[in-house]
Amino acid sequence: MRFLLGVFVGYNLRGRNELLITVLAIILLINYVVVPTAALLALHLDVQREHQSRPAHTKVPAIKGLTYAEAETRLRSCNLNIRLLATRYDL
Repeated sequence: MRFLLGVFVGYNLRGRNELLITVLAIILLINYVVVPTAALLALHLDVQREHQSRPAHTKVPAIKGLTYAEAETRLRSCNLNIRLLATRYDL
């Protein structure tokens, strides 16, 4: 497509079929430069908006090796909620 755009611009500069070549060059320019640029800009803005709408990252303290009560106390002191999802009994 860049080749065709170059051919159209070249013919336009030489003065052959000025109106037709100019219109075709403008159409190619819009289709292959302006529209993708606008789409990428819209995507960039959408990604930024999505990133800004997410909450800040939360740091979870290390609770490995603590009892359930100690872990619960440490997590609650960091304003985190805790729930027991499953219980496993080892022999």
